Amino acid sequence: ALQSEILVADAAHTRSDVLATLLVLASLVALKLGMMWADLAAAALVVALVLRAGFGVLRGTLSTLSDERRIEPRLVEREAQLEEGVLEVHNVRSRGPLDDVHVDLHVLVDPRMPIADAHLIGHRVERRLRGKWPGFTDVVVHVEPALPGERARMREGGGLKAES
Repeated sequence: ALQSEILVADAAHTRSDVLATLLVLASLVALKLGMMWADLAAAALVVALVLRAGFGVLRGTLSTLSDERRIEPRLVEREAQLEEGVLEVHNVRSRGPLDDVHVDLHVLVDPRMPIADAHLIGHRVERRLRGKWPGFTDVVVHVEPALPGERARMREGGGLKAES
């Protein structure tokens, strides 16, 4: 529910600990009953449990570790452009775990607009994005004038890109 990678990893660890303990207890009972192979079988199952939990945690956190984008740039662009006064959105980047996503984007506004008004548009875009995606904990909106040199010229990796 919280989409916390730390909680998911801890739950996998706890689950493997409980199952390993049950396997050890079962192997002790089996040894008492003369089943000498039970200890080796339990050990093999414990190793399998630990490996499974480890790979599950790695698979679940690989996106964060590799700094993979979290939200499709087109979705962020579309949502930000709903804000009045936004002429274009480009260079959208998102990263981090799903419960702590960091986003930055460029928003173009009318170059004749007073800087105070442009600044307010940036705040409104930030509020809109946080409302749409509660996991967005850090949103940086770069407000720029919509001059020809600032416009996006290509779509790359799912999002509009402008020269840096």
